Amino acid sequence: MNYVELDIEVDPLLPFREILVAILSERGFESFVNTSNGLSAFVQEKEYLKLDVPSILNEVSGCKVEWSMRVIPHANWNDEWEKNYEPVVVNDSCVIRALFHDPMPNYQFEIIIQPQMSFGTGHHPTTLLMMEVLFRHDLEGKSLMDIGTGTGVLSILAEKKGALNIVATDIEDHIISNAKDNVRHNDCVNIRVDKADIGLS
Repeated sequence: MNYVELDIEVDPLLPFREILVAILSERGFESFVNTSNGLSAFVQEKEYLKLDVPSILNEVSGCKVEWSMRVIPHANWNDEWEKNYEPVVVNDSCVIRALFHDPMPNYQFEIIIQPQMSFGTGHHPTTLLMMEVLFRHDLEGKSLMDIGTGTGVLSILAEKKGALNIVATDIEDHIISNAKDNVRHNDCVNIRVDKADIGLS
């Protein structure tokens, strides 16, 4: 399906950007990206055609609003994202790569992650920080629990560093499936991936 991107400039920016997000959310817009002068809002083209955008934007008074739109053709966004996925080197001794990259045997640890929009490809600073923490600790023979495992990258690194009993959990079926696939890609045998919601009681 095609999407429509609505680029909106608003002056003054605050609080009117947040007001626009609230109004557009009620009209079927699915996602928003803040820009320096306003926001970009995204909606399915078939839903956009039902909307009177000028009237909707005129509901916001007390500010100046300018807007433009463009149609984004249908694409397999996961495939598009994978095309831009580059290997990540961590701590000079570990590389995280995808199945479609060539092997990189010059690193002590080579982790294969099939990116499917799960969190934990090594590109996000929090993943890198957690990996650096694992590198600072002796994990030989240890047991670990990886809550919110995402791709399973932290559990995989833990096993490669000698951990023997690892439980990795997440809350979405597609994430669990992706993590299990990545465990297999890395020939890991000490990781159990479970669906679990660790809530507060």
